[in-house]
Amino acid sequence: MAYGEKYSSGGVTSKRAQILLKADDGWTDVQIAEALPVERVTVERIRKRYTEQGLAAASHDKKRNRIYERKMDGEVEAHLIALVNSPPPSGHRRWTLRLLADQLVQLEEVPIESISHESIRLTIKKPTPLHCKQCSQQLVDYSLLALNQLSQAIVVVPR
Repeated sequence: MAYGEKYSSGGVTSKRAQILLKADDGWTDVQIAEALPVERVTVERIRKRYTEQGLAAASHDKKRNRIYERKMDGEVEAHLIALVNSPPPSGHRRWTLRLLADQLVQLEEVPIESISHESIRLTIKKPTPLHCKQCSQQLVDYSLLALNQLSQAIVVVPR
């Protein structure tokens, strides 16, 4: 796989090739930017990347090397599952992602200080690893434990 090939779409690669071809024909950055609907800075970056790193680097995006630390392990996921399956707090008809995130942070059993609603969404969306019996059983065990702890903490107020 070429440099950054996974991260670049055909349209972007085509636009970058057009920039390089026009630059080779002697067009200025401003002329290229006006002819192709791109910013002048984009033309400058593509030219610079081509001269410093070559065609492959200029025609494809840089590979992203971000590494994010996971905040949710199996135990936290189990607490989340227990929350989702419990009734929403009073004053709410249903759980929202932000409400789940806030409630998860407030739980004393969960060792996280903050979590985004997007992390909640991705975790809920993630399929259970059924191919791994040990993982599935561990998740079930954590879920039962969390559900038990949560049910003891919920106070039911009669209407």
